[in-house]
Amino acid sequence: VAVLGVAVALCCFELARRVAMAHHLAAEQLHRERLGRYFSPQVAAHIQQTGLGLAGGQQCVITVLFADLRHFTTLCERLTPAETMALLNDFQSRMVAAVFAHGGTLDKFMGDGLMAYFGAPVEQADHPVRALQCALAMQAALAELNSARTAKGQPALRMGIGLHTGPAIVGAMGTEIRREFTAVGDAV
Repeated sequence: VAVLGVAVALCCFELARRVAMAHHLAAEQLHRERLGRYFSPQVAAHIQQTGLGLAGGQQCVITVLFADLRHFTTLCERLTPAETMALLNDFQSRMVAAVFAHGGTLDKFMGDGLMAYFGAPVEQADHPVRALQCALAMQAALAELNSARTAKGQPALRMGIGLHTGPAIVGAMGTEIRREFTAVGDAV
């Protein structure tokens, strides 16, 4: 009976240890997924490895990139809401892929546009070059999208891109209920 009791205790201990490990892995995966919504895979991995504290904000010099579709409102007047959503998802997926490929941080989507920045939260000495290379990659991605659109008889899209380098505060901002990780300052 004593041996059986010890065996049961060891099994319960091992089960509890495995459940705790599963909870820890699930929490780590959720944290990684949240980081992946904003940061390129390389930046997210660096943040996770270093435990970089992002809540308080950090002052740094960044290069900000804004991109948006030209005459999108006029185009949307001829599309159904579902077609508009599909177009935006396709466009934004391609643009975000370019941002992440160049080590940028996706700040936010703004209707038919987006804001991204380079040089934070992980310092990048070459952030202006990365942002410019990203802008060129975004133009190439739009050309590919336009090829597919014109092959289907749809109108080509036009996009504007703006870049600016300067000081900013990068960190979490907002209320206790809803916060966003963003960049703030004259450069933005």
